[in-house]
Amino acid sequence: YVLKSFCLINLSKINSPNPFFFSGSKSVIDTQADNFIKTIIAYFGIILYMILLFLIAGYIIGSFPTAYFVVKTFTGRDIRKEETGNVGAMNTARATGKFYLFFLVFIIDVFKGYLGVLVPHMFAYLNYDLKLAITFGAFGVVLGHCYSLYFYIKDRKFSGGKAIASLFGILIGVDFYNLFMPW
Repeated sequence: YVLKSFCLINLSKINSPNPFFFSGSKSVIDTQADNFIKTIIAYFGIILYMILLFLIAGYIIGSFPTAYFVVKTFTGRDIRKEETGNVGAMNTARATGKFYLFFLVFIIDVFKGYLGVLVPHMFAYLNYDLKLAITFGAFGVVLGHCYSLYFYIKDRKFSGGKAIASLFGILIGVDFYNLFMPW
């Protein structure tokens, strides 16, 4: 709506006989073309801003190392030094041997993936391309799960999981019905 009103304001300026608007050596056609280009640049600027916003938000959501905090809290061990070294639900099961810890990490990681899809849905009223926003939000979650910002700040190296549970949450958020019945 905001973008449409911006375009209407610019088009109304083109047709108005404002002496300041047409001042200079440019013809009316050149000025109309310049305003059209400015409108297109503003539109793509809004899209680029939204893409970066959801990519960064998804990355921050995905960077929360669930398995690290769960294993550290319940056993006192660092999961990155156990078994495969991945920070995920399967390594939690291998390292601890406890199903309830695996299930806890799996559910929280699924919720992280679902949040990467849910956050763009909450901004759907702004009339922009929702598929593009969901794609970049989901990509940010997967990127954050695989290369956690938390571990980069802590140890100066990126480490994380394989994002299997996060991808499952993304699939639930994108199309829950077709996830279990694809035909």
